[in-house]
Amino acid sequence: MNSPVSKSMLNVSADYPDLRDRYYQPNLTPLKPFIDPPGNLVILDQGKEGACTGFALAATINFIYRQQGRKHTVSPWMLYAMAKRHDEWLGEAYEGSSCRGAIKGWYNSGVCSHSLTKDIKSSNEFEMTLTIADNASNHRLGAYYRIEREISDFHAALNEVGVIFVSARIHEGWKDIEGDAINLRPEPMGGHAFAIVGYNDEGFWIQNSWGTDWKKSGLALWRYDDWALNVMDAWVVQLALPISGTGTYHQATRSIAQGLFSRSTPRVSIQDHFVHFDDGHFDIRSKYWSNKNHVDAIIEKLSESNHRHVMLYAHGGLNSIKASAKRIAAMKDTFLKNDIYPIHFMYDTGMLEELKDILGFKNKEISNKVGAFTDYTDRILEWATRKVGGALWREMKSDACTPFTRTTSDGSYFLTQLAKYLKDNSTIQLHIVGHSAGSIFHAHSLARLFKIDENIIVKSLQLLAPAMSYSLFNDTLLPLIEDKHIASTTIYNLSEALEKDDHVARIYQKSLLYLVSNAFESKPEMPLLGMAMFNQSHSNVTFKYSEGKVGNATAATSHGGFDNDVDTMNSVLLAITGSSLKYPFTKAILDY
Repeated sequence: MNSPVSKSMLNVSADYPDLRDRYYQPNLTPLKPFIDPPGNLVILDQGKEGACTGFALAATINFIYRQQGRKHTVSPWMLYAMAKRHDEWLGEAYEGSSCRGAIKGWYNSGVCSHSLTKDIKSSNEFEMTLTIADNASNHRLGAYYRIEREISDFHAALNEVGVIFVSARIHEGWKDIEGDAINLRPEPMGGHAFAIVGYNDEGFWIQNSWGTDWKKSGLALWRYDDWALNVMDAWVVQLALPISGTGTYHQATRSIAQGLFSRSTPRVSIQDHFVHFDDGHFDIRSKYWSNKNHVDAIIEKLSESNHRHVMLYAHGGLNSIKASAKRIAAMKDTFLKNDIYPIHFMYDTGMLEELKDILGFKNKEISNKVGAFTDYTDRILEWATRKVGGALWREMKSDACTPFTRTTSDGSYFLTQLAKYLKDNSTIQLHIVGHSAGSIFHAHSLARLFKIDENIIVKSLQLLAPAMSYSLFNDTLLPLIEDKHIASTTIYNLSEALEKDDHVARIYQKSLLYLVSNAFESKPEMPLLGMAMFNQSHSNVTFKYSEGKVGNATAATSHGGFDNDVDTMNSVLLAITGSSLKYPFTKAILDY
């Protein structure tokens, strides 16, 4: 009797080779001659959808919980939905996944209990909610290792861990639902994922996700000759231990979750503290995705937190999203300990690498003609990069503006929800911090916020080396400052001397703001708020200039260094809290 297996169910791809993979190293513990599958395993059924990576990983996790004496089961639908977000391919508009994609999804988002998604019949029905996100944060990946295709390594892993998450090419023999063993047949069907839960002298015992009517109540013997021909990838995993408090998991992840993902920040560790936009809309596809449900969850978390201060932080435009996530994770706990609830805006820029390419290409042409670096070299670079650099800068400014252009824009949705919260909680103080191009982002966000609710008061506005033009400042922020909608404004800039001592990619021999002002803006020598040479005195606006000396309000020595500078960031904290700091930033915290 054959099982009605469709090709759409068999869509697992092999994991691409990756030098960052950490491989399982067997210990020298004597191996048991056989390991029988445990009784009463929870057999899952993926139905007709090609969600086997999520179901196989769920079976693996459930097995580990069973070993721990816990009856907890996890959601295969969440694992599969997250696998598609974090796989080797972009987006989610496809069926299937890989083992690495499923593990990566678990690492970044955790996994919720099965009970929270028990009514779901398809991964397309899965939606992240605050309840799911909170629950998933308690069930996270600890250690994980890829297993070499050596039979002795598989046996050792089963003796040590008990279960292996595996993918393989399967054939027509899998469709026979009767008997204990899978009979090897030559006709290929596709890729499939499942769990290995034991072995004997003939083969491995596998747990499938085709229901209890398949083979031996959902289990089957996968013979060694079949394994040798068709196995693709195998991984062993372990659960992370629960860690109390807010300040330990980010650091713990670096040592616990070794290997491929250890240098990135798990989304789950910062999910309550960022909103991500791309091209003016919520970024719904990347690792650090956002949508309206995510915003609602953040506001709900904010309302539960009872923090006295809410801070909206927009990072600079040079950093990649990965770098922004690291900053958010590193700063988060210090803000929270100082009674500040941080919400960071992420927006896809990552200009630094593109600037390096532009400057590097033009510099090769120029150096052959001019020779050593001089002020004249900078002038030629400004002229040579004006067209392509100007286009890049216009795109960056557009990305900072478009989330707030209409009342129905995604950024406006976030601000509307925040405004409702602030109206209902009148004792909560709102603070704004922006670095470099983040000032442009805030110029547009605040203009929209006061259209949503003109009665809101921004307690403090702090801009670090703002890359915005005076024209934009005068049109957007200055009227709000003069009308006392913004109670206090502080701008931290480099001194003129440090501005000239800075560099961009060690090619352009002045700060980024010089390059923007002289080359990327619509006209040369555009006055920028972040440049000392253009600064004008305004009532209710305080300028603080760095001379690079530790112990002052700011000691930053480069345009990009303000959010790494202890003095600057503690000045920001002090301006928000208005009192002496019990939990200041340290050099170690700001060393992202």
